Amino acid sequence: MAPVTEPPPAARQAQGLQAQARDTLQRLADIERRLAAAEDQLAIYQLLMAYGPAADSGSDDVVLALHHQDAEYDSQLEMFRGGPAVAEMIASLPLHRDIMRGGSSHLATMPVVRIDGDKAYAVCHGQLLRYDKDADSFRVWRATAVVLEFSRTPDGWKIYRRANRLLDGSEASHQHMRAGLAAVGAVPAAGNAAP
Repeated sequence: MAPVTEPPPAARQAQGLQAQARDTLQRLADIERRLAAAEDQLAIYQLLMAYGPAADSGSDDVVLALHHQDAEYDSQLEMFRGGPAVAEMIASLPLHRDIMRGGSSHLATMPVVRIDGDKAYAVCHGQLLRYDKDADSFRVWRATAVVLEFSRTPDGWKIYRRANRLLDGSEASHQHMRAGLAAVGAVPAAGNAAP
């Protein structure tokens, strides 16, 4: 049997450096992937959180910029198709203008988000507070289950679909929220559900 010869020290050192370089490159790729995912999630938060101040200030230009050209917004009171239609709702819908003129605050809770390539899904609660001049305070006028879909475009993330359902205790409102939870992956798989 021929004796096994060790590679010279310089060759061993080169192999070690190559392994370290591969490990470093892999770690950098992992960090870049995680950073990109965090940036995507932050962009989605920004979109969702910008809607309320835009709605309350009548900033239809901002609402237009937040929405995809082909967006759909189902407020449960009315369906708006296309980003321009959503912006027009802010600009001129009599109900919205009356609410805004009386003092309003559109609020959203922190969403649960799932990103899947160039699509993202979110679910959260929404509230519309209206100012009561006589009481000098706000009251909750609507509390809703909000389910959203986002689309990545060349101009960044945009709201693609939004559907609100009044949390009135109905099975339909519960199913809407559950569908949103399923879209973000928060519903346990069959067989793993809590009793």
